[in-house]
This record gives sequence, structure tokens and C-alpha cells, in this order.
Amino acid sequence: MLLSQALHEYGVRVTPTEERLKEFNSVTDTYLTIFMTLGGIGLLLGIMSFIIVVRKNLAMRRKEIELYRTLGFPDRKIEKALNRENLIVPLYAILTGVISSFIGISAGITHIPTGIWLTAIIFTTFFIGCTVLFVKREVRKEIKRN
Repeated sequence: MLLSQALHEYGVRVTPTEERLKEFNSVTDTYLTIFMTLGGIGLLLGIMSFIIVVRKNLAMRRKEIELYRTLGFPDRKIEKALNRENLIVPLYAILTGVISSFIGISAGITHIPTGIWLTAIIFTTFFIGCTVLFVKREVRKEIKRN
């Protein structure tokens, strides 16, 4: 208080450290919220793009599926080939994202709590499972359609 009064005429404003840190943290929290929101929007756009690409790919290959049947391929083999072809790109994309995340957090990797690791593993497993189930369902639906 005495310091603030003595330096007031020079334009010096003395504030407690706790108050100053709250001001800095509010700016940091705003940036984190913005980037998390943008990341979520990017994730949703990526999922929607993936769905569109898989469905469009299978729809465009209807004549190819008919040709395989004409050549005597059983539906099980056709389904297996289409599953493999449609799973390569999304699974590599997930793997690339996981590797990029590890590179991004490599400086502070030892300071990450166990709960965060568990959540990351659960979400990664969830995305992989959803991807595999979606592709299998769409391929099976397209095989039955023909």
C-alpha cells in the first residue's frame, strides 16, 4: 500500500501477484478454449469426410462387385478385400495422429498423469473400433445391395 502511494504520481500501479496471475491465466484459458473448440470442429469434419469417402467409394464400385461375382468370387472374399481396402487409410490416419501427438507432447511426457493416458487410450481404441465397425457395416450393406 505504501509503495503504491509513493509511486502513484509516476503512473506505477502495484497489484498483488495472485491477481496478476489470474489475469494471465484468463488469457491462456481463452486461447486453450478456442483451440480445443477448433480441434473438435476439425475432428467432426474429419469424421464426416471419412463417412462420405467410404460411402462414395463403395457406391462407385458396384459394377466392380458385380464383376467379382460374375467371375466366381464368393461374397466373403469380396467383403474381405473391400474391408481391407477401406480400412487402410483411416487406420493409418489414426496412427499418424497418435504419433504426431506423441511428438507434440514429448517434452513433458513424464509429467502427464495416468488418468490422461487412460483417457487417450480409451478414445483411441474407441475411434479405431468405430472405424472398423463402420467400414464393415457399410461394406456388408453394399455387398447385400448388389
